Amino acid sequence: MKRILSLLFICIANTMAAWSMCQETFNASDDHGDVQPYAGPYSIRHDGISIDVSHGLWSNSQFRIYKNQTITICSSVGDIIAIEFYCVGQDDGQYGPGNFTTSSGGYSYGGDIGNWQGRETCVTFVATHGQVRITKIVVTYDCESGLLPPIITPKSGTYYQSIDVSMWCATDGAEIHYTTNGSTPTTASARYTAPFTLHSDATVQAVSVLDGEMSSVVRAAYVFTELPDVCLGDLDVLDNNERVVFNHEATVLCQSGYNLYLRDNCDGVYGYGLIYGNTGQTYQTGEVIPPGWGGTKTAYDGHAELTNLTGFQPASRTEDIVPELITIPQISEEKWAHYVTLRGVYVDQEHQLVIDQQGNSIPYHPQLSYTVSPTQIQDIKAIVTSYKSNLQLLIIEEPSIIPPPPGVCCFADLYEYDKGQVAEFECPLTAIYQNGSDLYAKDSCGECGLIYGYNAGGPFVNGDQIIGWASWTEYQGNKQVTNDGEWTKIGKTDPVEPIVLPVENLSLDMVYLFVKLERVSLVEDGYGLLAEDETGSVFIYNRFGVEIEEDMGGELIPNDPNGDNEVNIADVNELIKRILSGRTTPEWVGGDGTYDIIGFITVYNDSIEIYPIRIVHHGGQYVLIGDVNGDGELNIADVNCIIRIILEQ
Repeated sequence: MKRILSLLFICIANTMAAWSMCQETFNASDDHGDVQPYAGPYSIRHDGISIDVSHGLWSNSQFRIYKNQTITICSSVGDIIAIEFYCVGQDDGQYGPGNFTTSSGGYSYGGDIGNWQGRETCVTFVATHGQVRITKIVVTYDCESGLLPPIITPKSGTYYQSIDVSMWCATDGAEIHYTTNGSTPTTASARYTAPFTLHSDATVQAVSVLDGEMSSVVRAAYVFTELPDVCLGDLDVLDNNERVVFNHEATVLCQSGYNLYLRDNCDGVYGYGLIYGNTGQTYQTGEVIPPGWGGTKTAYDGHAELTNLTGFQPASRTEDIVPELITIPQISEEKWAHYVTLRGVYVDQEHQLVIDQQGNSIPYHPQLSYTVSPTQIQDIKAIVTSYKSNLQLLIIEEPSIIPPPPGVCCFADLYEYDKGQVAEFECPLTAIYQNGSDLYAKDSCGECGLIYGYNAGGPFVNGDQIIGWASWTEYQGNKQVTNDGEWTKIGKTDPVEPIVLPVENLSLDMVYLFVKLERVSLVEDGYGLLAEDETGSVFIYNRFGVEIEEDMGGELIPNDPNGDNEVNIADVNELIKRILSGRTTPEWVGGDGTYDIIGFITVYNDSIEIYPIRIVHHGGQYVLIGDVNGDGELNIADVNCIIRIILEQ
C-alpha cells in the first residue's frame, strides 16, 4: 500500500508541474497563536491557508477532530490541489485517516496517511467513522501570482445568535471594501478596518484593492433563525446536528472532564442528558445552570448528547440533590444518565466491576485512583453511563464504608437525623392519599407526613401499608420526606379516618394532619375560597382540583307536595297542577348551604391552609315531588292516595 501511495504522489507531482505549486505545512507541535489546548471549535491561519475544526482539540502534539465533526481547509492564495494528513492511527482503525469522508471526492488513504487531490478553494472532511488524530497537515496549492480576493469569516450559513464578521487578504498592502446589502462592492464602498457584528439576515460581498487594481468579488450569505426550545427528554427524537436551546434551568448531576451530566424539569417531568465539550465553566453536583444554554444534538453509543456548546453561564445557586437509591438489577436504559446510589456493594478493582451481595455485577469506569478492599461492603454514588452499547457506572465519589442506614418507625425518628441522611422505614406507613408526586401517610406513632417525589411508586390508596427508603428536606419551613427509591406496598389495613376539628382548633404545628371540617360555609373573599364556621375561617387551596359532591341524605315528606309540612286539600290541588303541567320528573330539593371538607393542613407563608381531597355539600336530594304511593310515577293514583290519607286523619 505504501508503494502504491508513493507512485500516486509521483503522478500527482508530474501533473502539477505545469502549475505554479506552493505548500504550507501545519505541524501540531508548532506554535499556533491564540489556539487553546482544550476541547471545542478552533481555527488556524497561516499565509493565506485557513484550517477550521468544528469541534476537537489541539493538544500541542496532535490536531484532534472528534467523531461526526468537520475540518475545513480553505485557501485565499490559490486553488488547493492536494492535502495530506499524517495521522496517529492506521487506515480505518482508531484515529486513522480512513475515518474521514468528504463530499468533494478525490480522497484516498493508506497506512497513517490520507491524501486528497482535486481543485477547490475549500475542502471539508467529516470524521464520520471515528475520531481522527493528526500530527501534520500539508496543503499544496496553485500559487499563481496576482491580487488575491479577501477571505470572509465566518463562512456562509445559518446562525442562531449574533456573529462578528472579519476579513483579511493575503496580499500585502491591499485594502478591503465591502457591502452588506448584497450589492457589488467598489472602491467607493465601505472600507474594512475592524470586525463588525451582524444580528439579522445579510449578504456580505468584498473585494481587495491595491494600486487601483480590484480583485474578484467574494461573498458570504448569513441567515439568522431562532433555536427551537427543547427539554433534555426531547433530545432522542431530534435529528442529529440540529441546533437547540434550553430556556430553563438545569441541575448539575456530575461534571467529569468534558462530560457534563444534567437533569432538567419540564412540567414536573425530569429529563436527563449528557453535555459533551468545553462549557467554559466548572460545576459541582447540585449547582443550577441558568437558562439560555444550548448546542448541537448528536448521538454517541446509541444515546443523544449535546455538543458545540453555547450559553453556559456560572451557576446561579446550589440546591440539595439526592441520588436515586437503586439496585444493580434495576439499572436499565431508562436509567441512563441518572445520578444513583448503590448500597451494600463490593468494588472489584481488578476486573473493574461493582458487585452486589447476590452476585449481580456491572462494569465501572474509569480506573479508580485509590484502593478499595474487594471484601468490604461499600456505598457508592455514580452516574449510569454506557460504553460500546453496554451500561456501566461512572463512579463520582470515593466509595465510603458507611454503617447500615438507620431503621425508623416514625417521621419524628427520621427528623432526628441530618437533612439528606437516608433511613429505612422498618415499621410500615399507612398511605392516606396520593396525587402525583404528593403522597400523604400516617406512621405507626400516629403522626401524619408528606412524602414528596416523582418516583415514589404507587399509586397508593387509603389503607395501603407501605415501606421504603427516605430522607428529609424542608419546604416553607416545614419538614417533608423525600423518597430515595420507590415505596412498596406490603399489605392492607383499615383506612385512616380524618380528625374532626372546628376551625379555631387548627394550628401551625398541625402541618400534614388529616382533618375534617364539618358543616362549614364556603365564602369567596377576593383572594380565594374561605371555609368558615362559628369559630373562625381558614383558606382552602384546591391543589388537587377536587369537585364538590352532593349529599343526597336530605329528608322530605313524600305526601306533602306543596312542602308546608301539612297534609290537606291544598296538597291535592298542588298534585293536580303538577300532573296537568307535566312536572313528572325528579326535582332537586336544595340543601342547607353547608359543606364537609376533608383534607390536609399545610402552612404557606406562615398561614394555615387546607388542601382538600373531598368537599361534600349537605342537605339536598333529587325526588319526584308528589309520588305519594311511591311507585315512581306521578298520576291520578297519587291523587286518590292522598285523599285517603286526608280522610283518615
